[in-house]
Amino acid sequence: MSDGFVYFIQEEETGRIKIGFSEKHPKGRLNDFQTGNSNKLILLGYIEGTYQDESNLHQEFSEERIRNENEWFESSPSLVNRIKELLEESLEDKKSGIEDLNQENEEETDITPDYGGIYQGEYTYGKPHGQGTITYHDGDRYEGEMKNGETWNGIRYDKDGKVLHKIVNGKSELGIRYLEDINKTKPIIKDKRDRYGNIIKQ
Repeated sequence: MSDGFVYFIQEEETGRIKIGFSEKHPKGRLNDFQTGNSNKLILLGYIEGTYQDESNLHQEFSEERIRNENEWFESSPSLVNRIKELLEESLEDKKSGIEDLNQENEEETDITPDYGGIYQGEYTYGKPHGQGTITYHDGDRYEGEMKNGETWNGIRYDKDGKVLHKIVNGKSELGIRYLEDINKTKPIIKDKRDRYGNIIKQ
């Protein structure tokens, strides 16, 4: 677990490098150090780390340490390369973390939700959320928006691509609805009916 940041600051004129640790963001430390220092300071970079990480680097480059300057080191090829290596590793870790987070929101496949089908689409916090498609076990297909694991705004088709019904804000839209007959052959059109079963003409 990171306690803060290990940072690398360089004096532009002398090339000397400071390896330090701070619990607050290194950019703030840079401003602190620049005050009263006539040499321009450059923040080479920083990584998440601990005080022990800083101590390990101090020990690793003890030969470059400037006498009476606990955290300042003479620049050397080995030190510069080590800093580059640490910054690149940190960048890769951040990229990996971002990819992991994105994967939760990007397309995932072969998921069988409770509504009985295979979902392909966007996720948020482990639930279908965003644009997606559900292929139901009977061959029907839903395409459209999901919201917190529920079909929200989209259209459900039969296996032949004909519209069965629309979903608007999580509910079936009233009006003409395409249904298959009992034998699952040709689709039929079912209109709105009154309470006596009579078709209401549109």
